[in-house]
Amino acid sequence: MSIQGCFYVTVYGSALAWTQVLPTLVSLSLTVLTWFDCQVLFMYLGVYLHAFQLLLWSVQLTLKIDRPDPICQEYHTYSFPSVESFYVGALVTFIIGYSVFWQVKRPVTLWLFIFCFFVVPPTVLVFFNFNLWYEVVISLGIGVIASFLLIIFLWVYIQENSPYYLNIFPLNWLGYKDDYLFGCHYSKEMLRIRKDIAAARAYFRRS
Repeated sequence: MSIQGCFYVTVYGSALAWTQVLPTLVSLSLTVLTWFDCQVLFMYLGVYLHAFQLLLWSVQLTLKIDRPDPICQEYHTYSFPSVESFYVGALVTFIIGYSVFWQVKRPVTLWLFIFCFFVVPPTVLVFFNFNLWYEVVISLGIGVIASFLLIIFLWVYIQENSPYYLNIFPLNWLGYKDDYLFGCHYSKEMLRIRKDIAAARAYFRRS
């Protein structure tokens, strides 16, 4: 991978490069999952994280903490708040929160992967002095808080009302479904609401 004539040819350089593209990889993965699986949960998470990323970019523009790339000194970017650390904190918190609130059992191997995902990218940023340790901690904290608020909102409000939202444009037009939030009652409830909507439209047409 090269940036402005600089090459990430070492293992350390590759680790830094993959860490820096982490937000893009997460966004693309959620987009692909939403596109192929049509699960509204992935759409909620992707839109929420991207909205928070735009907010972090605004904070970066305000603080203007500029640092050169550790591998390529020609390349400068704003480094705080760390968007990479935010994504790590947000994703790990979301997986843990979803597993706890919706009582989903995860295999031990997945928890080991989550632990490595939580530790490795922030460590890479601190190791290369791209971020100071407290900047990483603050950014992780922002991700944890943001994701926890999303979990609470999904649990308290969105979960019970999901069949109604999925019958409203554009979600119904795009064919979104919900197998993760509403659970096994989703299909029957969706069909009941759709029948009610169809009956109401037929009534108004006759009127």
